[in-house]
Amino acid sequence: MSIGPLLGYIFMATVPISFYVFQGKRFTVFGMTSPEIVMIIILFYSIIVLALKLKTFYFNLLDWITILFVFFSLIPVIISADDLYIAARDYRHLFLTPLFAYILLQICFDKVKQMNIALLISAVILIIGTLPTFPYYLKTGSRLESGFNVITIAIMCSWYVLMLYFTKDDVSNTIYKWINYLLLLYMLMIIFFIGSRAVISGFVISYIFSFFILKKKLYQNLFLIFIVVGIFSFYFSLMFLDENLIRVDKVMTEDYREVSHSIFRITSIEHWTYDLKIRLSIWKKAFFIGLENPLFGAGAAAYRSLHLSTPHNIFLSIFLTSGVLGVLTFLILIVNSYLTFFSFNNLKNYPQITKFFFISFSVLLFVGATNDFSAGRYLLFFILLSAISTAKKLSIKDININNRR
Repeated sequence: MSIGPLLGYIFMATVPISFYVFQGKRFTVFGMTSPEIVMIIILFYSIIVLALKLKTFYFNLLDWITILFVFFSLIPVIISADDLYIAARDYRHLFLTPLFAYILLQICFDKVKQMNIALLISAVILIIGTLPTFPYYLKTGSRLESGFNVITIAIMCSWYVLMLYFTKDDVSNTIYKWINYLLLLYMLMIIFFIGSRAVISGFVISYIFSFFILKKKLYQNLFLIFIVVGIFSFYFSLMFLDENLIRVDKVMTEDYREVSHSIFRITSIEHWTYDLKIRLSIWKKAFFIGLENPLFGAGAAAYRSLHLSTPHNIFLSIFLTSGVLGVLTFLILIVNSYLTFFSFNNLKNYPQITKFFFISFSVLLFVGATNDFSAGRYLLFFILLSAISTAKKLSIKDININNRR
């Protein structure tokens, strides 16, 4: 096995570990998370192989847009002069580390199969981490909450479900097939016991939509128009949102609290309504704070005026901190990401890959629209973008090989 893929496998194995919380803290060594430590090793490897011309690397359009998005995300840090240390620290975790992962993983992997193996290894590590506590939640019906960044873990589980499902026909051995199905079932149960309504809803909706949108170019274009128009309509609607419609009773009953910590919150209309009103109230406040400096935003620490760690919406978070400039860059990145994997949908051996990207990317955006990209979800976002860019480059390589024949 060559060193590059091996380092990529090790990195993906450390990603779930970075989302575990031990006694209220994430596992770090000298302030660095486990993926950051592995990335330093990958960086030295990349410098050597590129200097010796053992591998080549070029930037495509998605790469440049991703770098541009990270560059513009530096503006809120500069604006936050009073909280420069905190803003710079957040920038490192939210953007700089994920950007390194985005670029370095492309140097590690040069086959789609390698990315599948990396996901499988990551799934095994996640199972090892969740298995000891799982019987308790299975017995009590409680949500899987303590010890994890649960929503981030649920997103990763949705990736594993898709990967295991789309590769099930590639497994010929009967025993391996059963292991494949057992892993798939376990991941579905983890998603269920985490009880993330955004992950579950996003997964089901995007899976159904994939059967229609991926069929025709017209549907794909309409889908992208819907996203852009929908996001700007969302901003516009917050300006006229009636405060009376989103007012809630802050005194919660004991029954309500009990259901909040159980998996039954998924089917509780009361909890859906209550949480939606709470989020709408936060979003409205965040939007009007952002309007104070609409072009460049109010800075990286602006959300702290809400007395929250996040505005619970990635589109509002970017508008609040980076203004219209940040929003437009983010929208361009989203649209180009969809266009990138739509572009190789009709190639041989790529339809399943396209479907994986469509569902997983849509789920991530669905979660971002209600829970932001904090708690490691920016890292997942950039890892997924890296896989999309890598698959695009491999598809071009396959086309060139076929043209020579």
